[in-house]
Amino acid sequence: MRFTIQGRSHHIDADQVRAVLTGRRPEPVQAHWVAVLGHRWPVKQALELCLGIYRAEFTSDTARRIFQRLGFEVSPPRQRHVPPLRHPPAAPTQPQGLGADTPADDPAYAAWRQIANFLVSSSPTQAIRDVQEGLRGATGASLGELPPADVGEATIGWTALLHQRADRVHLLNNITAVVHIVRTVLGPDEKILGTPNISGRRTHGVDLDTTHRHAQFVLGRHSPANTVRQRAAAASLVHLVLTPPVTKVKQLWVSDPALLTFLQTTDKTMRWGLSRSAEAIRERFEDTHETLDQTIRSFLARTDIELCDIADVLPHPQSII
Repeated sequence: MRFTIQGRSHHIDADQVRAVLTGRRPEPVQAHWVAVLGHRWPVKQALELCLGIYRAEFTSDTARRIFQRLGFEVSPPRQRHVPPLRHPPAAPTQPQGLGADTPADDPAYAAWRQIANFLVSSSPTQAIRDVQEGLRGATGASLGELPPADVGEATIGWTALLHQRADRVHLLNNITAVVHIVRTVLGPDEKILGTPNISGRRTHGVDLDTTHRHAQFVLGRHSPANTVRQRAAAASLVHLVLTPPVTKVKQLWVSDPALLTFLQTTDKTMRWGLSRSAEAIRERFEDTHETLDQTIRSFLARTDIELCDIADVLPHPQSII
């Protein structure tokens, strides 16, 4: 099925949706959902994964309509009339930050420990059951033995903030990954020149310029429908080739091996790969590497670019968002 979001054309079918979501984990459903592979997925998370675009670029209603047209069961339409609340809820309390002088028994520390333990729990269902068992037969007096109320309030505050600022979590993930890569691969006498790009956003130059190498980073999971990341990888190849001097090592670091396979086997052209890049880049490419109609894999084969798997240097490459 072909459709347009914010002026960009996309194509996906039901089988591709199932393939992309296989092995992944749905986030908690807040409102609208789509049923795929026996699980209910938040519609915006599911469409974001399938298309490789940010969920802020489309609405839940748009995602619902797309999945419904593909034959998936979706949540009912949003009710247009909502009765007013007699007592409006209070605004959530902004959690206080942790400083170097924050005592270890501060509720914020206990809240973060609770969040961390739940995230790494092998069975969230069991964690829920443990709490339920703790509440079974409880009295007002025995509830005082559970974690203090101020810890619960801090947990709610921090989890709400994490949800609201998920983009910052994504940015911190990118920054930490790139810094770890640089720390691991740089030689003792190798010096970083200029300011590295560690934000994950595309720039005109290379992400990392040192006395020995030029490097580009394409982080995140790859999916067959993720044309944004595919084009970013193709553009990164061109940035590496066009950035002098040619004597430096040229490296493309990728966090998903499937994207490396795509670059080496795809029949998509460089014209397609640079279609979202500046016209000046396409013109420079044609001036130095002939036609844009050559395939990405054939262009790559004629370069000396090293394709690098981040799994070789990162302890948990599968954790990169």
